[in-house]
Amino acid sequence: MKKLLLASAVSVALFSGQTYAAVPASVKAVPLINGSVDFSTTTGIYKAGNTVNEVWISGSSAATPFLDKAVVNDAIGTVYKYNDSGKKAFTYVSESSLTPGTFNVVHKRDSGGSITAIKSAKGTQTGYNDTSSVAGGLAAITSNCLPVGTSGIASCTAVSTILLTNHTANANFSDVDAVQFESALNGNLGAGYTTGLANTSVATQTFGFAVNLKLRNAMQVAMIASGVLPGTCATTDIETEACMPSLTSAQLTTIFGGAGRMTDWNNLRWGGAANQSLFTAQSAANKPANRDVHICSRTAGSGTLATANIKFENACSSTTEAIQSPSVLTIIPETGGNGSIKPYHATTSSGELESCLQAFDTGAASGTFTPYPGVVPTTGNTFRWAIGILGTERNPNNSLPY
Repeated sequence: MKKLLLASAVSVALFSGQTYAAVPASVKAVPLINGSVDFSTTTGIYKAGNTVNEVWISGSSAATPFLDKAVVNDAIGTVYKYNDSGKKAFTYVSESSLTPGTFNVVHKRDSGGSITAIKSAKGTQTGYNDTSSVAGGLAAITSNCLPVGTSGIASCTAVSTILLTNHTANANFSDVDAVQFESALNGNLGAGYTTGLANTSVATQTFGFAVNLKLRNAMQVAMIASGVLPGTCATTDIETEACMPSLTSAQLTTIFGGAGRMTDWNNLRWGGAANQSLFTAQSAANKPANRDVHICSRTAGSGTLATANIKFENACSSTTEAIQSPSVLTIIPETGGNGSIKPYHATTSSGELESCLQAFDTGAASGTFTPYPGVVPTTGNTFRWAIGILGTERNPNNSLPY
């Protein structure tokens, strides 16, 4: 019986039980980056005599922050994380504390989310980045690395196309039970597809709804104007818990719902003595030029999306409405009148969803996400209010605008 890991926590235990063996001279050198150890193509970690332990992980992009922590805890010196944003595959390298000359490499495939883990556990090989395919080798990769941040990780992006290498995963991470993806709401794998998979719960993860910073601030202004939040929230208590803006479960269901549900942010209200709408409560400088409700969400097959469907749309029932119909999971431009449509932006990973929220907060492209495909606004404030679904451990230092 094959096993599928639920939620997401990874530790050095992934390396235990593997056979550690010296790499033969015939193994190709993978061009990594010079740092605390020599990662050059001729004397790198894949050279003859070194012990290289590799783990291949597929599935939940929401699990990646847990993986980051686990790898950093294992490492001596810098951890290098390679991200080709188009494929959402990662490679980590750390000098293991086990034995000098022993290196641990963790390959992580985020693209597709949890449903990728389900398919992998059923025997479909998953594509991972092959860093040895980068044109220019070591020089190309080292030219595009950021300094090590507080996370202890140096993030690197290849400047050339990285090919995919299919590989069988050692671990497959899903945010919810595999059977949830048999539903048409969450991936439509078909009845009985997950038969034979054993779900092993290893951790609990908390998901939440995230709004970009400009929407968060606008919500706070409207709730103060309505009298729901005290006036001091506009001055001295802005960032306290008592002054945090909020949305009810009913409001979230309406915002994320499909046909006939809210398309205009001006329809969002919190009651109170003045009962101010979100849009009219704002100054001109804080109003987006278009009131369309922008949704930053995930494609069907995402465990994050499945979790939200289960919690807010009763997706365990056979007769229910998904957060949005799979047929409209596309990135679309603003069309029609002000506040007339609900552009639903389907992203392939939690990282890309973060880029979606950030892009609408600034009105400019972020990462691989372009906020206005086809029609670029040229007048008025180009930012937009947007909402999405994410694991709550992301953005811990509030360095991203959501």
